[in-house]
Amino acid sequence: MESWAWLVLVIIAVLWVIVSIFANKKNETEEEYGLQRGDVIYVTHKFKLFKFKIPYDHYGVYIGNDGNLKQQVIHFRGKDKEISFSKADIIQTSLHEFLNGGTLQIQDRNYFGDEYPPFSPEEIVIRAKQKLGREGKTYGLPYHNCEHFANDCRYGRHESEQVKKVIKKTKDVGKKIGKTAVIVGAPFVIKKICGLFSNKNGRT
Repeated sequence: MESWAWLVLVIIAVLWVIVSIFANKKNETEEEYGLQRGDVIYVTHKFKLFKFKIPYDHYGVYIGNDGNLKQQVIHFRGKDKEISFSKADIIQTSLHEFLNGGTLQIQDRNYFGDEYPPFSPEEIVIRAKQKLGREGKTYGLPYHNCEHFANDCRYGRHESEQVKKVIKKTKDVGKKIGKTAVIVGAPFVIKKICGLFSNKNGRT
């Protein structure tokens, strides 16, 4: 055999070993994190708003292997990015693509307690797949985001804890601002009232 032919065979063998190692590492993710089909998973990223970077969690439904496709996730995201204020798609990608360099996190498997138990893994996967490819829906952070989608698939609950936390924080901030305004403005109001009474009594 020609020397160049041996070289080609060696290169192919080395590439095959590298690909095998990489594939095995990716398949170890399930065992490493205890992933199960039907799990709601999420990863923390940062959303750039002007000069600020705001952390948020991107959610999806882990469906495991799908035919020849390994470790698949179905999630709801914008056309070009996870958070979108226009049209968005429900898509299926690899776990690696879903994480996009972030750290895998698994939502509590009984997140809503005994009142709203999760569907079976098979039913969760079916529910997620039935929504695949649905376009034209507007991605709305407060009412229709990736967490709403994932919780709906697993529990039948169209809810987002992230949204609830933001609303609560907004209310708390509003209350604090209101209290501060009262404290700061009280002396001026009292002084004004006292001035009115003084004028009634003929004082200057």
